Amino acid sequence: MTFAEKQADIRAKWLKLLGGMPERRPSADAKILLEEDGDGYRKVKVSLAGDIDHADDRITGWLLLPKGAEGPLPLVLVLHSTTCGCGKDLTIGEPERTFPLTPAFKAMGEQMLRNRGFARDFAQAGYAVFAPDIYGDGERREAGHRPCETATFYERHPDWSLVGKAIYDNMIAIDWLTTLPEIDAARIGVVGHSLGGHSAVFLGGLDARVGAVCTNGGCTVFRKYMEHWARTPLPPELVATQPPVYIYIPGFRPYMSHSEIPNPVDFGDIMGLVAPRPLLYGGAINNQGTPGFVEVYQETWDKAAQLYAESGAPDALDYNIYPGTHDFPPKARQTTIAWFDRVLKKTR
Repeated sequence: MTFAEKQADIRAKWLKLLGGMPERRPSADAKILLEEDGDGYRKVKVSLAGDIDHADDRITGWLLLPKGAEGPLPLVLVLHSTTCGCGKDLTIGEPERTFPLTPAFKAMGEQMLRNRGFARDFAQAGYAVFAPDIYGDGERREAGHRPCETATFYERHPDWSLVGKAIYDNMIAIDWLTTLPEIDAARIGVVGHSLGGHSAVFLGGLDARVGAVCTNGGCTVFRKYMEHWARTPLPPELVATQPPVYIYIPGFRPYMSHSEIPNPVDFGDIMGLVAPRPLLYGGAINNQGTPGFVEVYQETWDKAAQLYAESGAPDALDYNIYPGTHDFPPKARQTTIAWFDRVLKKTR
């Protein structure tokens, strides 16, 4: 099997797990909600249409544009981690701008919160930045539901997945962003931490317009972790007393619940969908916040490296591994920006 055939096979299996992808995307119907000055950049809060059939589904995001920079600029989508409420505001360093932080996030401390404000770092480095809320978090929580609850989504789309929805939403955002005179459509990257790191790989794997991908603290494995990739909804009588359940990929349930059935794809396979475009695997050696888990999976790297070698671009897969726990500390962020400077921020 040639690399192109192998990549097409992975893509088909991945799309089937996700529940497919709608053939059409809505016109963005962009609405500017407000504009403010930031530290060396302009902040524009926007709302975009997120669903052809449901007008209440709107994508909210921050567009950061460096002051004084000559366009068109390279664009980086900045995807936030699980925040349980503050969403995109965390990435611009204003986590309590719209909603108060949960006690767990307050306990992270000032430095760890700052480390997740990496949209600012990219804007100050001369990139146009788009930082959206993922569906269910930030201002995209479902009406009448807590952050990360997904009842309305699965009522509307019983055969789809939230991972598929996140990819779709970011594709809509790129559709709109590439119409702006400030944006260079030929230089688009994506970076995310944790949940945002998963999302960065998933987007890059299915949208060829993305020219460079960084997943920080977001590479993992599709092992039989039923309570992560293939969660089931809470029984109605437990909804009020238990934490919200974010349901990633319902299509994974048959595989996750039966150890004897091999998964159709591995996480390293999805990384291979990005090949031969540049991909940076970033993460800490340990993950002290989740005992027994790590951020550096040899099997995931090996699978991705094999596919990159078969693509003819082995050096396009790079890594930024650092000591510590599940975080995005200053030196790691500096290294990431320097990597984007090399692979994306080039003179046209």
